[in-house]
Amino acid sequence: MADLSEALKEAYATVPDDTVIWHCLEFDHPTFLNEAGARIPGYVVLGNAILTAGIEAGALNNPGEFVDFMPVAFDFRLPPTDPQQNVRLELILDNVGSALTKHFEPAVEDGRPITTIYRTYLSTDLSAPAAQPIELSMANIKVTTTEIRGSAMFADLLNRPFPNKRYDPDTAPFLFPT
Repeated sequence: MADLSEALKEAYATVPDDTVIWHCLEFDHPTFLNEAGARIPGYVVLGNAILTAGIEAGALNNPGEFVDFMPVAFDFRLPPTDPQQNVRLELILDNVGSALTKHFEPAVEDGRPITTIYRTYLSTDLSAPAAQPIELSMANIKVTTTEIRGSAMFADLLNRPFPNKRYDPDTAPFLFPT
């Protein structure tokens, strides 16, 4: 069986030479507000230039719209494979400016995790992500003047109620005979 690195190598080898794969992150938190007090997510791209790309139609923020992803160097370290622990990866954003840190500092003080969405785009089609976006929850965040570092993990599916949709006579009258 091929390991993950072999599978990734194979996937990257099938992309045409003139196609660039863009790795992007969206950060969202109730404390991310603009000057007018409206909630705004932060968008970053691994690169050195602004990338304008489309957000998928079902997204919570800016669905179906094109947004600017700001260039930031970021990296992540995969967690050890231990079935007894939650899978947390370390996410590091390097050489960040005040535009990003001014939003992260109040979020860290607030204490709630920051929703982080990972998207990949192909340079041949920037209208929507090339793959299903991956939602992570970022916590244990440390902010300095040049770096943001935190641990991210997949949504806690085990502690979510199922079914998570509540039915009542207004939304599902066929379930409630009269």
